[in-house]
Amino acid sequence: MHGLAQNGNREGLRRVLFMVSKFSQMRNSLAVSDLKQDIQIVALNKNRERLREL
Repeated sequence: MHGLAQNGNREGLRRVLFMVSKFSQMRNSLAVSDLKQDIQIVALNKNRERLREL
């Protein structure tokens, strides 16, 4: 019985680790897309300033 309980825990742990890695991957891709948006916004603002100078 003890071996079975350990095995169950290991399986649960694996599942939790999988979820955590999935979540961190999602968070990383979200952060990257946010960063890209920020960069685009900054670039747009710089272009607007340049147009004003013209």
